[in-house]
This record gives sequence, C-alpha cells and structure tokens, in this order.
Amino acid sequence: MFIIFGMLTFLLFKNKLFACIAVSVYFLVFIKQKRTKESVLLILLCLILILSHNYLPDKETYSGKVDKLHSYGFTLKGKAYRIYVSGDYNLGLGDKVKISGELEKESSPSFNRHIGKIHDATIIKHKKRMNLKKIIYKHFPKQFEMLFDSDSDHIINSLGLQLMGVFAIYQVMYRRFFGTLKYEAIFLYTLSFLFGKSFVWYRLMMRTLKVPTNYQIVVLLIMFPNAMMSPSFIYSYSLYLLSEFSDEFDHFHPSLLFAQLSLFFFNEWHALMLFVYPILKYLAGVYVLLILIACFINPVHAVLLNMQSIGEVLIASAFYQRFLIRGNLHFLSFFILLFSKTRKDHLVIFLILIIFITYPPFARITYIDVGQGDSTLVSLPFNSSHYLIDTGRAYAYNEVKRALSRHGVFSLDYLVLTHDDADHVENKNRIIKDFKPKIVMEDKNQTIDFMHSHLQDTNFGDDNEDSIILSFNLHNIRYLLLGDAHKKQEELIMKRNPDFKVDILKLGHHGSDTSTSNQLLKLSNPKFAIISSRPSMYNHPRPEVMRRLYNHDVLPLQTSIEGDITIYSTAILQWIKTSRGSFAIIGKGD
Repeated sequence: MFIIFGMLTFLLFKNKLFACIAVSVYFLVFIKQKRTKESVLLILLCLILILSHNYLPDKETYSGKVDKLHSYGFTLKGKAYRIYVSGDYNLGLGDKVKISGELEKESSPSFNRHIGKIHDATIIKHKKRMNLKKIIYKHFPKQFEMLFDSDSDHIINSLGLQLMGVFAIYQVMYRRFFGTLKYEAIFLYTLSFLFGKSFVWYRLMMRTLKVPTNYQIVVLLIMFPNAMMSPSFIYSYSLYLLSEFSDEFDHFHPSLLFAQLSLFFFNEWHALMLFVYPILKYLAGVYVLLILIACFINPVHAVLLNMQSIGEVLIASAFYQRFLIRGNLHFLSFFILLFSKTRKDHLVIFLILIIFITYPPFARITYIDVGQGDSTLVSLPFNSSHYLIDTGRAYAYNEVKRALSRHGVFSLDYLVLTHDDADHVENKNRIIKDFKPKIVMEDKNQTIDFMHSHLQDTNFGDDNEDSIILSFNLHNIRYLLLGDAHKKQEELIMKRNPDFKVDILKLGHHGSDTSTSNQLLKLSNPKFAIISSRPSMYNHPRPEVMRRLYNHDVLPLQTSIEGDITIYSTAILQWIKTSRGSFAIIGKGD
C-alpha cells in the first residue's frame, strides 16, 4: 500500500516536496494505527524521493571506467553515476580514465544513474585494461551493443533479459544434471563481472537469497531511486503491487498488461509476444552463450552470423511486420483499466486503445530534441502520411528513432534534407534503412505534396543560404521551417509574399544571429518560435535573437529546455505538449 501511495503521489505531483508531504500524511495515519513497520518504510520512501536526483555533488573531475564506446564518444561509469562523454578519443572498453569538463546534467536522470553529458572533455589520466567485454566488442560490435546497452529502449536490454537468460539456463542445466539447485548466488556473482551489478542483478540476487518481495522493493528503490518508473521495476513488481493494493485487480490479464507496458515504455509491441515472451529470456541467454563461445571458436562464429542473417530477414518480412504495433500509450490510459471488471472487459479496452494509437485522429508536428541540430516530424491524421525534415547528428539517432516509433511510423512518405550540414543529415542512411522513405528530397527544386517550398528558383551559392525552406497549413495554423537560411532569404520570402503570416516559426540556423530578422518577425507575426539547439555548444539561441523575439511578443520554445515539442492539431483545437511536461492550448481550428 505505502509504495502505491508514494508512486501515485509522485506521478500526480511531479514534485518531490509535495510527494514528501503526502507521504508524511500517510506516515501519520500509520502511526495513529500503530503500524510501526509501515511507518519506517514510509520514512525510507520519503528519503528516496528527496535524494533521488542527488547522486553526484558538483565537481569538475570524474573518474571511472569506459563502459560503452559510441561513434563519437564514450560512456563513463563511476561508482554512483554514468556520464555520456562526446568527442574523439582513443579509448577501449574497460579502460580506467579520469576526465575534466563541464557536466550538462539531465533534467530527469535515468534510473541506472545516467546523470548527464560532457562535451569535449579533457583526459587527465588513462590506464588501459583488457577484459572479456573488450574481446566481445572486437569480434561482435553490433551484438555487443545489444547485449550491454543498458540505456537502450529495446525490451531485451531494458529488462536485462540477457542476464536473466544465462542465469535461467544455469538453473535448468544444474537441475538436469545434479537434481538440486546449488551455488546460485555464487554463479550470479560471477555473472556480475560480465554484466555489471545492475538493477536486474540486485533483484535476481535478492530473489535467490529469498528476500521478501516488499523488502526487495524498498532496497531497490534506495539503491536506484529513479527506478520507480523504469521498465525493469514496473515489469517485475506491478502485478505484486496491484494485488497488494486491492483484490479487484486479479482479473487483469498479465500478458495484456505487459503489452500495454511495452507500448508505454518502448512505443512498440508485437502480438506474437503473447506466445514468445515466456521463452524470450532463454533465447536471449542462448544468444549470449553463443557469442561468448564464438569469440574463441571460429565455426561457432559462422553459425552465429548465419543465425543473425536469418533473424534480420524474419524481422524485415511482411509476416513479422503485420503483427507489429507502434505508437505511444499515455500513462493515463492505465486508469481506464479501472472500469474493467473481467478479463473480457480488459481485452476490449486494450483493443480500443490499440486502434486509437494506431490511427490517431489528429495531426502531429514534432520538433525532436536532437541537441545541436534539426529534425522535425510531421504526421497527418490517422497516420495517413509521415514527413521527416532533417535527421540530426549521429549521436541523436536514438532520439529520432524513438520519436518516430512513438508516433507509429513504420515507413516515411518523404525524407526532406534541407542542406548538407552534418547536424541536419548525419542519420540519413540509418533513416533510409530503418524507415524506408518513398521519396528522399535533397534538392529545393523538387516538389512535395501538402507543403510549399520557397525560393526554388534562386541559387545563393552557399549551403546554409540554399536550405530547403518549407511552409504548410494545418487546420488554419501556418508553419514555417527555415532550415539554416539567413536574413537575406527571410527578407526575400517576405518581399515575394507581403501578406505571408506565420503562427509557428521554426527559427533559422538554430537561433543564430545570421537569421531571424526584425522584418521577418514584424511582417509574419508568429505566435511561437521553435528553437532546436544545445546552448552549451555555440551559445544558440543568441541573446540578440531572444531580445528580438521578446520585442515582437513571440514566445520561444527551446528543445534544450522542453525536450521534444509536439503540436497536436484537429479541426476543433490545437495544443502543444512537450516531453518534459509543458502543455498549452494554442488556438481553435477552422
């Protein structure tokens, strides 16, 4: 009960002060009822809520080991934190390093203690080390990412099914040959050298040591405070917590509940999971063992690569794709389940939710937070068409892919690349491979249905100035996307279209002073300005640009502050919702 109260309060208020006040009220109630154990646990929960963002004091140097290598940087793993460090470094997995740099903290650290980013850090100390992870990475870089990427949005990584699978295979084999299980804790401890002592590892260890479930929850939340809304925690303990809360939740179908959780956390669910999920951890465990063996035995290496090729063909097949569902399931949809009284009701509600997220009745314009770069997704009602304008830098591909999956994108109708700068096109090939756009538009002389391209007949001889500039109208709201165009192009557009009005303006060149002229703001009269940048890199948006927006009563919305910025548009109403909780109604429809 006490965990349920704390979780609901935290979710409703999003503020630890209010959550702690609410927990204190529950504490007083339990004291009055002389329930000492619950009172003590509530105090612990209150401390968890207070301390959940205070993993790391402010400092300028950070020590740890290289936990993961990226295309442009690495992940540093310390004793109580993990940091993404961008830059070009000659490092290997497991190397011990000490770095210095300015930490850009995450507004909401992930439960596995990924607290922020450092751009272009200075390496103070570097000590090379050899380990099994480095050997796996050398032979199987792609497989390594699937095995050990704890920040991935994939269900296998997020739930730690690789670790669970190897442990489950050990249990099955030990029972098969020796009859009675022994040395589970010792075997699990040896696995920590390969997988690390993660949330899943601690949960398995406590379960092996037969720690009561309620104490498991308290210990895990003390060690991983932000785990309260992580996939591993919810998948593992949601049914237990629901049964503790009330007997009325016994009618929930576990497989359907997990399907809803998959859509909520991963924006994706496969209908075949209803049948495959019970054996998925064993498949993941077998895959890990094959990779370990293949590192040292060449014939197994060939078998593994053939298996992977077969798997890729199967995933790309029409049969597999037919059962795949993508879309975003809002947290509030779980409260709809309270109206179900039987498993049949649960199934009906689930099917209604699936139809709604597959064919949403509103258009969505999403300005994706890709750091210093651009990427905008336009999705028409009922997912009839999808347009992606720019793709961001390589390090932001997961953010782009996550946004596309959240809006139910399987394939793109158009991929528009406004110009050839890396912060606009670096994910081009990966987008083409994963989302197979029907048309790739790289020349401003090309036409695009539903949108109007400006200045097609003029060549300025500069990549930024020759950016593809697009405008479109949805439900009486006009949008303008300027790419990296300069003031010269803005003024020419206004000269050719003197009555051109804009409601939502995507600032040119990330808010640089080369763009966003007073004339543009005065004549087009926008209500909102979208700014896609990372201020710590080039100081975008520039102060003088922000001053011009203020002088013309234009409200700026920055992806660096708001995260993904999505405008929902219907014939009746339009509203803005951001990934970090901001919400505003911006106008009526036609």
